[in-house]
This record gives sequence, C-alpha cells and structure tokens, in this order.
Amino acid sequence: MKALEKKRKNKEAREKIDKVYNKAKVYSL
Repeated sequence: MKALEKKRKNKEAREKIDKVYNKAKVYSL
C-alpha cells in the first residue's frame, strides 16, 4: 500500500516536471 502510494506520488511529480519542462522548452524556442 505504502509503496503504491509512493509510486503514484512519483508519477504525479514526474508529470508536473514534464509539464514545466515542456512549457520552458516552448518558451525558449
């Protein structure tokens, strides 16, 4: 249960980072 929760949090964090990164990439072009 705890491991699954951690995995989900990591996934959400990664998605958030990806969004920010993609936005930064678009602005830097």
